[in-house]
Amino acid sequence: MKSKPLALIGVVVALVIFGSFTTSDTARAQNAEKQNAIVGLTKMTGAISLTQHVMKQHLSLIFDLIETKNKDLTQSQKNIITGELVAGYNERKPDTIAKISTLYEKAFTHQEILDIVAFYKTPTGKKILRVSPKLAQDSLLLGKKLGEDMGRPLFERVWKRMKKKA
Repeated sequence: MKSKPLALIGVVVALVIFGSFTTSDTARAQNAEKQNAIVGLTKMTGAISLTQHVMKQHLSLIFDLIETKNKDLTQSQKNIITGELVAGYNERKPDTIAKISTLYEKAFTHQEILDIVAFYKTPTGKKILRVSPKLAQDSLLLGKKLGEDMGRPLFERVWKRMKKKA
């Protein structure tokens, strides 16, 4: 009689363990699908190429700093520095993509990612993708211009008021 309850407990334990493996396999598959959708979205929106652009600017700044401190660098040394900087970035690129994906993963559900991708495939979505970089650049320039136009008069206004209080 004791062997039946033990056998039953063994079956229950086996089913629970098997169920957890099945659930985790399903969750992993769903997560992989979501990750693939996120990578596709980041490519569509240019988030990955934006990081490459930032990387090039960053490498240029590092290179300029190195060159400032070492004015007698040969072309061969400059090539080595450039090669190592680019190689170092490329080694970190998968980690960078993973971190960008994590931001999207926290912000959106899998279905929302799919909806966004579907939108970007529409004519309006394609137009947004096409004009957004120029809009962002123009917005930055406009912000700079507005800041310059407002900055000086506001500074003078603050300065005059401070002089009155003194």
